[in-house]
Amino acid sequence: MAPLAQELLDVIVGHVHDKPTLKSCALASSRLHTPSQRRLFSSIRISLARPSYALITTTSYMVVNDRFLQSPRLAGYVTTLTVTFLSDPFVMDVSTFCSLLGQLKSVRYCTLDSGDTLGYGIEESFIWGTPFSAPILDFIRRQNLLELNISYISGIPPATLAAFFCATQTLGLHHVTVERTLQDFSAAFSDVKVECLCITESSTALDKLRLPQFASLAANVRRMWITVDSGYPTFKFTPEMAGRLEYLRVEWPLPAVHWLNAPPIDPNEPLVALRTLDLSYLPLNRDVEPSSVAILEPLFSCTTAALAEIRFSYSLGKKIFRKHYFHAGTLEAVAAALEKCSSAPRISWYISVEGRSTRKERELVKFTMLLQAGLPHVHEQGRLSVQNRAFADDWRP
Repeated sequence: MAPLAQELLDVIVGHVHDKPTLKSCALASSRLHTPSQRRLFSSIRISLARPSYALITTTSYMVVNDRFLQSPRLAGYVTTLTVTFLSDPFVMDVSTFCSLLGQLKSVRYCTLDSGDTLGYGIEESFIWGTPFSAPILDFIRRQNLLELNISYISGIPPATLAAFFCATQTLGLHHVTVERTLQDFSAAFSDVKVECLCITESSTALDKLRLPQFASLAANVRRMWITVDSGYPTFKFTPEMAGRLEYLRVEWPLPAVHWLNAPPIDPNEPLVALRTLDLSYLPLNRDVEPSSVAILEPLFSCTTAALAEIRFSYSLGKKIFRKHYFHAGTLEAVAAALEKCSSAPRISWYISVEGRSTRKERELVKFTMLLQAGLPHVHEQGRLSVQNRAFADDWRP
């Protein structure tokens, strides 16, 4: 019997996701060794701490560096890198960390976080400006990144923020703070790469994007995801952003009554290129009240005839079925707000239903009938659709 072609073996190994099986494959055959190791080392999570201080889900940068020095080819397999900053009470070896970064030349997806996002109770953000900051920034600049996510990092200099925009096509800023000191730049940012931008709980980063010095940073952004937080109730687009944005997602993590007198988007700057407007009511807002619909009118007023679709993401929790889906008058208010649109966009309502499949189907039918009755004109025109979608399926930066 003729052996399988190497291409088929590569495809088979590509469908294996658990590490124990991949490790067994790497030892089972010389033909499976390389594709298995490529899968094993395609994504690594390292922490800036000693081996004894690293989290369970991460590996100390010292251990990873030693391994790559012993087998240099393994470093070439790494395409996804996550660096977790931990408060380790010892003097870290910057030269070893630089040695590790120097071996990584194929990284396309990079995440920097302080450990808080891993759920280990670490509340303090990593303060940018430590000896590790410069090597990391140089590393980011050298790579041809497709995606860069920065989480729980504080004190980022404006010049470093600009470097992030020039280093990747997709940028996520989550719970970060940018220094408020204004810096002068001698050259314009002509090499900006960011086309997809996600900003959550990072109002100081939004502040910088509105300054004339940083206007060119967001000039290429086509897709944007922002979370409207209580510290920054209104986001005003620059003319450059308003003229190019094609997809916009807005989330409300708090009761929308906070924004009744301050709409989340400035209606004075029309989004002339916007084709999709995605509005997400987070789990805290499962009971949508008529008061929360009031902020939809200024949002819809910003759109033009180019708008093709409005998406509503709505979470249905376990307790909501004991009550009601909407308060009285909510859908009537939604219908009135839709009249502010210059076009007749499709209305796609995405809901997340918990429970068994039969329960999901039952609740989906009930929810669909409710929407059809509450938005009769949209339904009669064939513009209304309802789909079940988990929050994990949402677009990410």
